[in-house]
Amino acid sequence: MKTLLSIIIPCYNSYRYIEECLTSILDYMPITCEVIIVNDGSTDDTLEKIKITSEKYSTKRIKILTQENLGVSSARNTGIHYSTGEYITFLDSDDYYAPSFWDIFPHILESKECDIFEFNALQTSSNNKKTINIVSFDDETHFKCMNQRTPAFKNSQWFPWARVYKTNLFKLHKIIFPDNCHYEDMYTIPQIYLVAKSVFPIKNDLIHYRTNESSISQTFRKKDILDLISTLEKYKSISIVEKKHHDIKNTLYPAVKRAFDLIKSLMIKNRDFDVRFFDILRIQKTLLHFSREFPSHKRLAIYLFPLYFKFILSFRKK
Repeated sequence: MKTLLSIIIPCYNSYRYIEECLTSILDYMPITCEVIIVNDGSTDDTLEKIKITSEKYSTKRIKILTQENLGVSSARNTGIHYSTGEYITFLDSDDYYAPSFWDIFPHILESKECDIFEFNALQTSSNNKKTINIVSFDDETHFKCMNQRTPAFKNSQWFPWARVYKTNLFKLHKIIFPDNCHYEDMYTIPQIYLVAKSVFPIKNDLIHYRTNESSISQTFRKKDILDLISTLEKYKSISIVEKKHHDIKNTLYPAVKRAFDLIKSLMIKNRDFDVRFFDILRIQKTLLHFSREFPSHKRLAIYLFPLYFKFILSFRKK
């Protein structure tokens, strides 16, 4: 049977939420879809909860895969490898679909020939709910030139789960999520937009994205800065490879700026962490590559970047 859509769920110690996540799929999912659950070495009762929940839906197409704990990127890559759908999407194990997701998918995939379908999310926390505006385009767009992709880069909302993708965007172009990288979405999803030929916006909140503000502030790792520097260097390498597109730097610039702004923010908030001078020069080298895209008053700061970086750190709280 032809599989229209594969839903990939990476799981690690998700016992509290995985049942709600799965039922938001399995209560509605038609036979043309499959769900691929990748248990990434959970040490709690996540796998048992997955099995118990799945047994209630014996007629559904469910794949349960288990691997050693290698991280969310590896789990997503495993799911992509074992997917059989013409399209794929991702859902984190502590999030869940709104029923309206199934009013649209997978039916729209049969009537619309697009590479990416993007939609909004409802962010929920202990305090409130608010829409995350993932959708970057006003109308269905078929790209004829590089700069038509600019709205996605200006928005720079790279959440992997906020879109349905043509599977071959990953498989044919050998695009993967980088292992052991905290900002894997910023590394991977921009590449998908660069190879995609079309996008279709759906201006509805189709997914409930769960956040815990107290845990977010605890997630900083020293390696995060190095991950972001690697992401900047990836953008540079893409622009070199795609230099036949004269406006590639202009298209990538908002993503470059966002990654650099995040580096600055993390450095200011985490005053006990310092970046090696060698890594400061790595940042400068990448920013110099994109310097013409920066406003003129920022270019001098890039040329005098080690001094500028000291200025940034002066904003740290004593």
